[in-house]
Amino acid sequence: MGLVVPSVEEVRGMDPGALEAVLRDLDVVRREAESATALLLAHAEQARVFGCDGHRTPRALGMAACNWSYADAGVLVQCAHVLQVLPSAYGLGVSQLHALAGLVANPRVRHALTDAEALLVGKAHAVEFHEFAGWLSDWERTVDPDGSEASLDRADRDRDARVRAVGDATYVDAKCGNTQGAELKEIFDAFCNSEFLADWEQGVAEHGEAMHRTLLSRTDAQRRLDALHAIFQAAAKGLGKGDSSGPVVNIVWDQASFEHELQRAAGGTPEPLDANVPHFCRTSNGTSIDPRDALI
Repeated sequence: MGLVVPSVEEVRGMDPGALEAVLRDLDVVRREAESATALLLAHAEQARVFGCDGHRTPRALGMAACNWSYADAGVLVQCAHVLQVLPSAYGLGVSQLHALAGLVANPRVRHALTDAEALLVGKAHAVEFHEFAGWLSDWERTVDPDGSEASLDRADRDRDARVRAVGDATYVDAKCGNTQGAELKEIFDAFCNSEFLADWEQGVAEHGEAMHRTLLSRTDAQRRLDALHAIFQAAAKGLGKGDSSGPVVNIVWDQASFEHELQRAAGGTPEPLDANVPHFCRTSNGTSIDPRDALI
C-alpha cells in the first residue's frame, strides 16, 4: 500500500478510532519497509554486491547509502539474517522481527531454526509482543541450556549497586540477575503502591469527590524515589530484628522442565527438552527465572 501521512490539522481533528486506524495503516507500511530493507541486505550479503563501491560489509553499505547509525545498520543486518533462515518472517511486526534477530544471532540455536520456523513465526503472529518475547526467551533457553546458564551466571556474577553523589544530585544504580530482581521488583512495587495510596488519601481529604489523578501531590517519578527511600528506611529500622515478612514472589514452572532440572541436580543426564513444547520458569508477572535458583 502507499504511504499516506495525515497533516497536523487532520490529526488534531481525528477521534480516537480514526487515529488508531491511521496508526494501523502506517504500521503496515513500516512492517513492509523494514522487511523489504532486510531482504535487500540479505541479497547484498549472499551475492556479495556490497563490495562494488569498496564496502566491506552490508552494514557499511547501509551506513554509506542511507546514513544509518552503526546500531541501526547492525539491527537491519540481523533482520536480514532472520529472513535468510526464516523467510516466512517477512512482514512481521518490527518489534517481533527484531526479537527474532536477537535469537538468530545466537549461533548455538541455528541448528534448530529451520525446523521451528512455523512455530516461531506462528507464535509471533498469534500473541501480543510481551508474551512473544517471554516465550522466545524460554524457547532459546530450551534449545541452548548451556548458553542460557552462562548468561544467567554472568548476570548474577556481575551484580552491583552504587549510591553516589554527582554535583547536586545523588544517583542510585543497581543491576542483578532476574531471580534477585523479581524479589526486588515485588518489594519496590508494593512500596510504590503504598506511596500512591498515601497521596490519594491525602487528596480525598482535601478535594473530596472531586479528587482525580491530576490532583495528586507528587508525580509518579517522585513517588518511585520516595518509595525507594522508604525501603531503605524500613531496612534500617529492621536491622537485627529478623523480620522476614513481606511481599511474596510466585514462580510458575512447567512440569517437564522442573523434572529435567531436578534430574540434573541429582547428578543425572536427562534427555534434551522438546523445543516444540512450551517450557518456562518465570514469576507470575512473566520475568524469566534461572531454573537452578528456582529449584533451590
